[in-house]
Amino acid sequence: MALKIMPYRPDAILVLDGYTDLMLPSNQSETNIPKIEAFLSSAPGHFWIYLTRKLNDLVTNITLVKATQKWLLKPEPSVSQLTLVVTDDTAPLEQHLAAEADELEKRTTRYRENHRQVISLTTGAGIPLVIALQPEITGCGTKQMSAPEQEILKKLGSTYKQKIPENYAKLAQAVGQLQKWFPKNVKVLNFYKLYEEFPNQAFFDAVHLTEAANVEISERFYYTLAALPKLQVPFQQR
Repeated sequence: MALKIMPYRPDAILVLDGYTDLMLPSNQSETNIPKIEAFLSSAPGHFWIYLTRKLNDLVTNITLVKATQKWLLKPEPSVSQLTLVVTDDTAPLEQHLAAEADELEKRTTRYRENHRQVISLTTGAGIPLVIALQPEITGCGTKQMSAPEQEILKKLGSTYKQKIPENYAKLAQAVGQLQKWFPKNVKVLNFYKLYEEFPNQAFFDAVHLTEAANVEISERFYYTLAALPKLQVPFQQR
């Protein structure tokens, strides 16, 4: 990731992640787009399908047809499918979490070491790095939670709601070590409970944010970047 960004000489690099790292088995280093090999092996054929679907969309975009597809032909995606868009696995989210403490340790260690490599690259280039743990719906609490979010929590199940806070605590511990090891090279933000007191709906699913929630987190990033010493604009007297 960092090697691809470096040629653009960014003033700073922001990394917002964590959730997928908790879901990805420790024997995998990255996630892939579902069925990408099948698409790449027959690109012309799939391009033709894309073109013909455009014509089909003109017909299926009719309200009555769309309603029929939604309620009769195409079941609404589950919370798992909406949350983990990079996988075609329909298993409940709780089944993606580490089943054992040892597996969780391996996943959080992978997360820490991957980011340590990024820190080494950005430090050598003199580029400020901000790492943020992404928000997740169980960090909201229940006081300010909207009805749609309460329904999402219900669908996620009790096992998921019990394990995710523990998983995030381990992830926060791992990224906290990076802050201790490289206090001058990285700024760490924990946004897990960012929307605990948020007055509006923040989540569409377990991790994806509403427009209002995106505005909130964008402002947090803005003020964090504005406070970085290397991004301060020197005052010039006239």
